[in-house]
Amino acid sequence: MLVSNSSNIVVKLSILLKMELIKIELVPKSPPPNQPPIRNLEKSQFPSLKPQELMKFRKEIEANNVPKVYEMICTNPRYLVSAGDTPSSLREGPRYNALHVAAINKHA
Repeated sequence: MLVSNSSNIVVKLSILLKMELIKIELVPKSPPPNQPPIRNLEKSQFPSLKPQELMKFRKEIEANNVPKVYEMICTNPRYLVSAGDTPSSLREGPRYNALHVAAINKHA
């Protein structure tokens, strides 16, 4: 079991989530029975990320560059959560997300 300290990425990410610095608004999949369907969903203010941008994010996590990771997450929370409200996959084969990458590189 890995021992965590205050300077690792996993602790920083969990603090961000607990402090609600990253907010994700969920939209219901289907409308309640007595209401008309939702037609005009708001477009996300954060653009989708290219695979190259996700790879750069993964490299920053692997390098334990906490300030840069924090900055990237604050500019676009899609580094952590994709458009489908699922964790962004940073490695396609085993489908690792940011926390997996940090743990594998002993930054957890």
